[in-house]
Amino acid sequence: MNILDNYISDQKSISEYEKDFLEFKNMISDYTDLISKKDDIISRRKFLDHELKEINNINISEGEDTEIESELIKLENSEEISSALNFSLQSLHENEVNAMFLVSSAIKELKRISAFDKNYEKLTEDLESSYIIIKETSSSLSDYSNNLNFDPLRIEFLRNRISEINRLKRKYELDLTGIIKKTEDIQKEFTFAENFDFEIEKLEKEISGKRGNLFLIAERISAGRIKKSKELEKNINKLLTDIGLESAVFKVEIKNTVSDTENFYSVKKGKEFFQLTATGINEIEFLIKTNKGMDFSPLRKSASGGEISRIMLAIKTVFSEKDNIGILVFDEIDAGISGRIAQKVGVTLKKLASSHQIICITHLPQIAAMSDRHFNVSKSDKDKETSALIRILSVSEKIEEVAKLLSGEKITESSINSAKELISVTG
Repeated sequence: MNILDNYISDQKSISEYEKDFLEFKNMISDYTDLISKKDDIISRRKFLDHELKEINNINISEGEDTEIESELIKLENSEEISSALNFSLQSLHENEVNAMFLVSSAIKELKRISAFDKNYEKLTEDLESSYIIIKETSSSLSDYSNNLNFDPLRIEFLRNRISEINRLKRKYELDLTGIIKKTEDIQKEFTFAENFDFEIEKLEKEISGKRGNLFLIAERISAGRIKKSKELEKNINKLLTDIGLESAVFKVEIKNTVSDTENFYSVKKGKEFFQLTATGINEIEFLIKTNKGMDFSPLRKSASGGEISRIMLAIKTVFSEKDNIGILVFDEIDAGISGRIAQKVGVTLKKLASSHQIICITHLPQIAAMSDRHFNVSKSDKDKETSALIRILSVSEKIEEVAKLLSGEKITESSINSAKELISVTG
């Protein structure tokens, strides 16, 4: 699919489709999540409703537990508080000899002697300030005492109230603030559930619109694939003949992806449901038949090692300006060929090497002579171990290796000259 799409000039449509398809998938995911959430809330509605009623029946308010506990402490200790207040009031101004009386007497005496020493005036002023504080404090204590009311019914009410609040806190494992927030969250879920149908309908319309637009783009891409596939077949089949596969025929099979049933990704046209996929509405298979009278079969299954290398050489040559592959490796590309065909394979490799890094394993001099850089791979046995050695050859060593391919291990002056001529012509 990607190989053919790289050959199509309308990359804008392909990029647009890929972007829109991803958005489409996300919309469907949001839709299914929404349906799932709706079903979840509906299934939990009775339970959530019970929780909400239970909390609302108690009618709690922020900080209420702290206020109740504070009031309970006062009421439950009212007797001790009353005793302390009475004692303080008596000491300050109710007893026959009390603090206010004593401070007042001291003020009078200090004022009397201030005529003899002005330093006593400051002390007198301080005492007068203290007298005022004692008097105001006594008044406040008196108010507290008068308002102090031991009410057993109030105490019982507050104890029951704090017990209910604490029961909720234990049940939901939340503090009062958390429980109040829980009721707000449940209310939000109920409100959201009431708007589900609207949200679902809105998203369904968006999905339908996006699906229709995707199908239009997919049809445009499909038409481009069909048109370009014919051009691709023609160019590759010409190269196959040039590199010794005269009987081979390359074919691009393009089928529409269809579905038996309607679904999120299907679009009905005529009697068929076209299935949208990440690459459009097509399934693409490269087919080959290597001999006359054979049926076409998938390229990935039918060709031998040498054949597949030459077929891929033809394909990669046609795509040389379109793909983004930097390195290509060809093994057994010389299987079953020699002479003139080997020369054509070498020329084709040389042309492809202008835009790609080519690594080619060959035993044919016509192909080896084409290389810009030549490596020799050998094996050696030492100490019961076999190791492989690869080394780059100099110009003279390359000539020798090509000469070996021409004449065998015994290098002759004639084979050396032939190697030089072959390298000179091909280079």
